[in-house]
Formats: sequence, C-alpha cells, structure tokens
Amino acid sequence: MSLRENKMISLIVVLIATAIVGCKSVPEKAQPQESYAPYAANSREAIAAAELNRDVVLTVEFKPGQDGLSKTAKNQIQRALADARKMGTIKNVEVAVWSDKEYPAIGKSLSKDQVRLAAKRAKNLRLLIDKTEPSSDVNTFNMAKQPNSFQRWVNTRDAEVKSKLVTAGIVPRPKDNQIFDRTSTAIVFIEVR
Repeated sequence: MSLRENKMISLIVVLIATAIVGCKSVPEKAQPQESYAPYAANSREAIAAAELNRDVVLTVEFKPGQDGLSKTAKNQIQRALADARKMGTIKNVEVAVWSDKEYPAIGKSLSKDQVRLAAKRAKNLRLLIDKTEPSSDVNTFNMAKQPNSFQRWVNTRDAEVKSKLVTAGIVPRPKDNQIFDRTSTAIVFIEVR
C-alpha cells in the first residue's frame, strides 16, 4: 500500500470515529430530576417518584402467594429509610402493593383472594415501616383494585396515586398493548422534608 492510500484509510477511520463519538455525545432526552433513586428498578420508578414528589423510591419483591417480607426486602426498606434520614426528616411513606396479578383495567376487578393478598402485604409493609420509622405517616395503596367512580370523581389520594402510576408507565394504560410484570411487588416512595 502506498503512503497516499494509508493516509486515506487513516482519514476515513478518523472520520468514522469522530462521527460515532459525535453521535454518542448528543445529549439524551431530558429526564425528570431525580433527587434520589438508587433502588429504582428502571426509569419508570424514578418518573413515578417525580410525579408523586417523592425523594426515595425502591421496589421490593414478594414470593408468589406469600404476604411476608423476605430478609432481603426488609433490609432494602430499612436501608432506604436510613438513607432518607440522612437527607432530612422522613415526612411520608407511600407504598403501592400488588397481589400476584397485574393491576386490573378500569371496570374490571381481581378476585377477593388477590385483593386480600395485596392488603396483607400492605399491612406487613406498614408494620415494618412504622417499627423502623415511627414518626412518619405511612399510606398504602392496594394495586389489586381500581378506585371506584366516587374516588375518581373527588380525586382521593388513592385515585391520584394510581392515576400517576399509570401516567408514569408503572402500570399499563387501558389502551396500551404493553405488558409490565409488577406482580408480587411493592414500590415504596419516601418523602423527605
């Protein structure tokens, strides 16, 4: 190969490399500001935390059919609460709790067993959070049932939270063909003053 061909190949390689680096340096689409979300499973949790004006978010998992928290889940919650305390005073903790089935579509309902399972999980989460952080308010939301018409009409906190979780992509919208697997999980949102 001649010197001229080597220079031409080198120039082409440099141009391609510059184009690739230039493409990667284009700023990504602006994301909502996350003040704290190291436990987020993906960006949907961070978006939901921003929608709900919460500072800390984490997802914990349950074994299917079980309402008790695993040692890992307990440790994750306690660590998140400890980290939140470092940021300030914990004001409010909100927990969206799923059964072993997905959030039902509007006008649909899950079995009473599924509603009870989510309620038991919520109770166990509330007990752990109250024990760890007794001065905070804890609200739970049973994701095994839709808010009723009256709750949607007056926009109760239950209806508002579930609506914002739909908006954030945590649960599918009625017309979406996407499937999200939130079964047997709970998402904990912590507000810090």
